[in-house]
Amino acid sequence: NEIITKQAKSVLFRSCLKAIRTIKDTYRKTSKISEQQAINAFISPDLLILDEIGVQLGTDHEKNILFEIINERYEEMKPTILISNLQPNELNNFLGTRVLDRLKENEGKILKFVWDSYRSCECYFSYNRGRLDEDTEQVHPRYLRKVIDNAIYFLQELKDMEKDE
Repeated sequence: NEIITKQAKSVLFRSCLKAIRTIKDTYRKTSKISEQQAINAFISPDLLILDEIGVQLGTDHEKNILFEIINERYEEMKPTILISNLQPNELNNFLGTRVLDRLKENEGKILKFVWDSYRSCECYFSYNRGRLDEDTEQVHPRYLRKVIDNAIYFLQELKDMEKDE
């Protein structure tokens, strides 16, 4: 949060299911916003973090919604973090090939955090200046926010390095 505040950056953290529902809610006649306005709410933040990828149904319609969000962010070169309990090879079922292609481009990375459910035990992760390392540190799940802060910091460092080049 400190980095975000100092950089005056906006961040939106939502579950994927809630993001999909927010957009689908605009299909009701009583909706006060349009579908595009709802989609723009996920495109506009400087950083978007979608949690629980794979909890949604994975329908073609949901994949299209996610594609529109991710593609617009991709075109605007805005960072997006997706969090899932799925294995990398299972992500395609819920995101689609087009989304995965955009996430992999420009050296997009899949970081694997290996731990049991944070609701029931301690977790393990390895972080060393943005890359996985063989030595792991034991970390309590409440420090997951620190992991996200480190990811934001790492993204900012990459952006600064690109400016210097």
